[in-house]
Amino acid sequence: MKKTQDVFFKEEEVGTLPSGTAEYFGTAITALRRDRIAFAALIQNEYGELSHAVALPPLNGVSKLTFENLPSLEGVQPIRPEDFFRAAQSSSYEIKALNWLLKASRYLTKSVLFSFLDPDGSASIGFGTPATFTVGKSQEHELQKRIDETYSLIELRSAQTAGEFNAALEAFALANTGLTTTLKRLDWLMQRHLNGDATLDEADFAEQVAGLQIKLIGFNADAITSVQAWQFAKSKLDRMLLNGYYHDLEVAIPEENKKI
Repeated sequence: MKKTQDVFFKEEEVGTLPSGTAEYFGTAITALRRDRIAFAALIQNEYGELSHAVALPPLNGVSKLTFENLPSLEGVQPIRPEDFFRAAQSSSYEIKALNWLLKASRYLTKSVLFSFLDPDGSASIGFGTPATFTVGKSQEHELQKRIDETYSLIELRSAQTAGEFNAALEAFALANTGLTTTLKRLDWLMQRHLNGDATLDEADFAEQVAGLQIKLIGFNADAITSVQAWQFAKSKLDRMLLNGYYHDLEVAIPEENKKI
């Protein structure tokens, strides 16, 4: 937008735009600068929060962010929970661990407490399953009930993840459509101005250009946000199917066909 304002200043000098047009256009730039200052302050606060979370000095522990190239969602197809929830159940670390607890309970003559290692310190393992169980012969029914609940919960999470995944794709497509339409409108408006269209009010022209460029910024932000939402959903999908970063978790899952 600053480049557009510079062009407006030059056009004022040669008389193709009325005096004050560039200055008026600059009010939109000032508003964006204000937002940028607020956003920079927010990022600075996040540095402190991230530093504190990993036990680093909040003032200088994390001092910058590394920006990565976001993937394009062009060509990415929607997913259906019906196509993967059974695979998620089959590969579930939680269900396999619960099945082993069920087997162990049949051999115990007295009840013992079993706890999952929980690195985040919360009172649950994946999918909200309680982290501590009483294991013993009298708890077989309760363990089987928890296994059935976890099967159902994975099916529910599959539907939710597919919804988030597909919603991100739709939002990305809408943002791109908005970008394309707005660019066409801006090109059309600039061409009218360059052709000296007498029906185009110059003061209104500057306001329209500012509004369209702000819309472009908004649609770009929407596209980035939708890609981030898709990445979160994809991460959840990978977690359920033990793909990507979660692939190596398979080595920690006991084999069902082994005897205790």
